[in-house]
Amino acid sequence: QRSKGSWPILLGVAAMPSVARTMLCGAVLVTVAYIAMCVTYLVGPQADARGASPSDSQGLATQTGTPALSAAPSVLSQPEPVQHAATSSAAAHQSSGTGASSVSSAQPSDPVSGKACCDTLESALQRAVPPSEPKMVLATFCNAAFKGMVLNFAAHLRNARIPHVVGAVDAEAFALMQQAGSPTYLIDIGHLDGSSSHSGASWKKFAVTRTGEVMKIVEQGFAVIMTDVDVLWLRDPRPYLHACDPSLHEKERASCSQLLAADVMASSDNLSPGKNLREGLADAYWGVFNTGIVVIRPTEAGKAFARKWHAYITDGPGEFKGLTSDQMVFNRLVRQGGAPPMSQMSGKWTVKRDGFQLGTLPTMFFCNGHDYFVRRMETSYDNVRPYAAHATYTYDGSSAAAKEQRFRDVGHWALPEPPENSQGTFLVAGSPDVRAAMPHGELGLGAHLDGLRAQLRSLRDALALAQALGRTLVLPHFTCFSDRVWAGHDNVFLFQHMYPGAQADGNYMPFECPVDHVLQLSAWRRMGVAYRDARFAESGGALDGAVLAVVKPPGGERVPGATAIVELPSKPLTDMEALDLLGPTSPAGAAKVLKVLPTAGSVFCTFADESARAAFDKRFAALIGAIEPWCSECHGSIAYAACSRADLEALAKAAGHALVRGEGPSALSLDSLSGAESPGVMLDVERVPRRKDFWRDAPRDTVMLRVSVTGKSTTDVEGVASPSVVFDDAPAALWAELKSKHSRRKYSKCSDFIPPDVLALGKAHVVASRDGGKGTQFCVPYANLLPPPLANTRPGGCEPPGAAQ
Repeated sequence: QRSKGSWPILLGVAAMPSVARTMLCGAVLVTVAYIAMCVTYLVGPQADARGASPSDSQGLATQTGTPALSAAPSVLSQPEPVQHAATSSAAAHQSSGTGASSVSSAQPSDPVSGKACCDTLESALQRAVPPSEPKMVLATFCNAAFKGMVLNFAAHLRNARIPHVVGAVDAEAFALMQQAGSPTYLIDIGHLDGSSSHSGASWKKFAVTRTGEVMKIVEQGFAVIMTDVDVLWLRDPRPYLHACDPSLHEKERASCSQLLAADVMASSDNLSPGKNLREGLADAYWGVFNTGIVVIRPTEAGKAFARKWHAYITDGPGEFKGLTSDQMVFNRLVRQGGAPPMSQMSGKWTVKRDGFQLGTLPTMFFCNGHDYFVRRMETSYDNVRPYAAHATYTYDGSSAAAKEQRFRDVGHWALPEPPENSQGTFLVAGSPDVRAAMPHGELGLGAHLDGLRAQLRSLRDALALAQALGRTLVLPHFTCFSDRVWAGHDNVFLFQHMYPGAQADGNYMPFECPVDHVLQLSAWRRMGVAYRDARFAESGGALDGAVLAVVKPPGGERVPGATAIVELPSKPLTDMEALDLLGPTSPAGAAKVLKVLPTAGSVFCTFADESARAAFDKRFAALIGAIEPWCSECHGSIAYAACSRADLEALAKAAGHALVRGEGPSALSLDSLSGAESPGVMLDVERVPRRKDFWRDAPRDTVMLRVSVTGKSTTDVEGVASPSVVFDDAPAALWAELKSKHSRRKYSKCSDFIPPDVLALGKAHVVASRDGGKGTQFCVPYANLLPPPLANTRPGGCEPPGAAQ
C-alpha cells in the first residue's frame, strides 16, 4: 500500500524519458545493494542456536577448480558432471569424507572465523587480529579460479585458529571468501588467465600485487606470513615464529630461538629435512628459497626489504629487469653481495645480508611437497609435527586439481563431498602385494617397473569388473620402488633411485606413492572415466559405514561388518559370470560397496562380446598411454683434470682460499683434502656451472671449480658422491691450464646402471651434459607396461589365478 506522499514521486518517474528512468532505477538498486553489504559487514549474519550463520546450511552451486568426479555408475561411457564445493563456513569446517580430520565449528566471536568482512586491508587486519593478540598475520591472495583450493586452505586455517586475511583479486573470490567467513578485502586487478607459469604476464601482475600488499601490511606494523593457497597449514606457527615458546619441543626451539633475530625468512625446496635440521643455512642457501612461505617482520630492515622486493618485481634494475616471478627476484635479492662464508651458515639459521638478517625455515617443520607427501614426514621422523606442507613436487601438471589430489591422498581435503559423488554403487579393489617375490629381487628400476606392471594389471582388471557390474571404481593405493623426477632432468641411479638430495636422510624405498606417480588422473577426467580416490571408501570417508559386501578367495579370511561374503570360483570371471555372481540380483548386488580383497588375486578375465573387449582395451591403453614416461638421466661425459697437490696449492693461492661450499656432514678444509692424496687416490677438479640466481656478481674471467677426492671411502659422507670443496672465483686461465695439462673425460652409459631386460623396456637418447659434452637419458613409456589385451583372451580360455595368460 503506497502512502499519499509517494504518488508525485512515482508520477515524476513515470514522466521521465526511458533512458533516464533506467539509469535512475539502476542507481537505486546499486545503492540498496551497497547498504545491504554494509549492514552485513557491521552487523554480521544472524547466528543460529549453535553459533553458526544461516549461510552455514547452504552453499553456492559454483564450479570449482577441483577434479570433477563422475557420479555415474558406468565407468567408461558417462560424461562427468560438474563437481561443486560448499562455500559456507560450516561446510568448510566439516570433514571432506576423504579421510580428513573433522574440523569443529567456531563461535561468531572467534577472531579467526567471525563475521565476513571486509572493505579494506585495514578493516580485514582489524578483524583478523584483535588488539590482545600478537601483531602477526598470515596473508594470501587468490582469484576465483582456485575456489576449492582456497576454501580448503581457509578451513584448515580456521581449524588451527590462525589469524589470516585474504586479498581477493576479483569480485567472485571476494564474495566466496566472505561467505566462507575469512577476513577478506577486494583488490581488483583485472583479468588473470589462471596460468601457474611463472613466466607469464598474469603471474607478474599477481606477483606485483601480492608483494605490494605484503609491503602495506608490514608498514602497518604487522609481521606477515605470506603464503600460497596450496600450502596446507596444520597448526598455528605463531608460538614458533613470534615467541619461540618454551613449551615447544627442543627440536623446534634450537632453530626458532635463532630465527627471532631474522628480518626475513623463507621456506626451502631442499630435500632431506634431517640434514637440513643439522646444517641450517649451510644446506638451504644452496637450494632455492620458495616464496610459497615468506615471513617478514615489521623491523626497519624488514620494511626496507619488503619495499625493495616489491619495487624490483614491479620494475627492477639491471639483472632484475624482465623477471616475472617474485621467487626469482627474492632469490637474487637475498644473494646480493656474494655468498657468506660457510662458518657463518653451518648449523646457523640466520645470516647477515645486505641490510637485513636472512633466516630459513626448517623443512622439517615447514615442509615441501616431497618431504611431506612422498617421504611422509609425520611417520618418518620422531617427535615431528609440521606446521605447514606446500604442495610442490607434483606431477600431472601443477593445476589446482593435481594439488587437490595430493591433499586427498593424505586425508587433508577438508571440504565435504558433493552429494552426487556418493550416488550409485562402488567397487573397491585392493592392490597386489608387490613387495614380495619381485623378479629382480633388489630395490631399483627393475623392481619399480615390475611393481608398476603388476599394479596396472590389477587396476585394469578392477576397472573392467566395475564396468561389467555398473559400479564406480575406487582407486587403490600404489607402491613405488623408485622416485619420479621432473621431466627426467636428474639422475636417480646415483642416489639409490631417490630424488637427488633426498638420500641424505636414508633410504625410504619402497614407499606408498602419491597417485600422480603412477596415474595421470587428468586423462581419466578428460575421457569421462569415473573414479573415486582411495580415501573415499576408508574410515572417515564418504562411504564409511555404507553397506558392504566382500569378495574373497575360497577359504579366505572373514571380514566383520559385511552383509554378504562371496567366495570366488577357481578361475577368473567373464563379464556375464560376474553379473550372475555379483550383479544386482545376487546376494552382493544390494550392497553399496563391493570390496574385492587383495588376496582374491585376478578376479576378472574378459568380456564375452568381442567388440566390448576391443573397446575396453582401446580406452585403457589410452588412459595409460597418456601418462608421462618415467625418465632419468644417466650422466654421460664430464670434463675434468687430474689435480696434484701443487695444482691445489696454486688453485688455493689464486682463489684466495675462497672456500665456498664444503659438502658432507662438515666442511672439508683445503689441507684435509690435499692431505688425502696417496696411492690409489686421485684429486679431480671440474668446472661447475654457476646458477645465475646465485652468482651474478662474480668477477669476470673467473669460474667455479669443484675439487673432489675419488677412490676415497664415502661411507661417512652424506649426500655427495665424494668429498669435495668448491671455489667460486678461480681464474678461468688456471682452469684452462689445468685442462691443457691433465685433461680427462669420464663417461657413463645407461647400461652401467640398468640390467639388459629393463633396458629393453625403454629407450635411451642423447642429451647435452652440463659441460657441453654428451650424456644420455633413459625413458620408459607406460604403454610398454600394459598387460596383455583382454581381446586376446577368449571367454572359454580364462585360466585359474596365477596361470599365464
